[in-house]
This record gives sequence, C-alpha cells and structure tokens, in this order.
Amino acid sequence: PHYSSGPVRGGRRSRSPPPRRPRSPQVPDEYLLDVPEAGSTMRARVVSVKPFGAFVHLPGYRSQGLVHISQLAARRVESVEEVAKLEDEVWVSVLSVEGEGRAARVSCSMRRVDQQTGEEIEDERAGGGGGGGGG
Repeated sequence: PHYSSGPVRGGRRSRSPPPRRPRSPQVPDEYLLDVPEAGSTMRARVVSVKPFGAFVHLPGYRSQGLVHISQLAARRVESVEEVAKLEDEVWVSVLSVEGEGRAARVSCSMRRVDQQTGEEIEDERAGGGGGGGGG
C-alpha cells in the first residue's frame, strides 16, 4: 500500500496560548464596598457592550454599573460602540442605586462627565422626559 507523506489530519497542532491582558490586582471581597453613592463620579472600565448600553467595572465596588445608551453622550447614539468599546477607560457619574449587595442595580451616566477631565458637566437633556410612554 501507498502511504501519503502529506499533513496528518486530526493531529494536535501546536498553538501558543492567547496573550494575557494585564489584570488589576485582585482585591479580597471583604475590602470591597457593595455599591457606590449616587452622585459620585469615578473612572470605570467597560467590561461588556450590549445593544442597550455598556456595563462598567467600578473599581473598589462589588457591583457593576450600567450606562444606558441614552446616557452615553449628549448627542443621539445609534450604536453603543460609537462611544464605548470593550476595555475602554471612561468617566461615569452614578445616577442611582437600587437594591443592596451584589443584586444592586447601579445606573451610571457618561454624558454628565467630561470624558477628558472627569469634571461634571451640565446635562442639556436633563429634565426632558425621554420621549416615550411607560409600559
């Protein structure tokens, strides 16, 4: 019989592991606070992008925050990725906190904070109703 000297199928390929991202040092849970105070402003890292907004890691806290698409910028945003991409470092203002502990829902805004300086800015759209009915 004739044996092919071609590539072996089904064999193991030697692949190097994916490059590791530098991670922030892990802080033991007992040193983390459950949720930030409403009204506080802080630096945050985008950890997940969804069609409705971006989830951000709030350093020093157990809970993540959600920046709704309507809170990403003072202008109309068609796609979250226009403003926030995975791993971006952004400034956020904590709008509200509902619940306690890990189950807390933390609502954040990027449009209320100057993304260059971290200073709070006047929100031109504040007080406007959002233009939709409830449900």
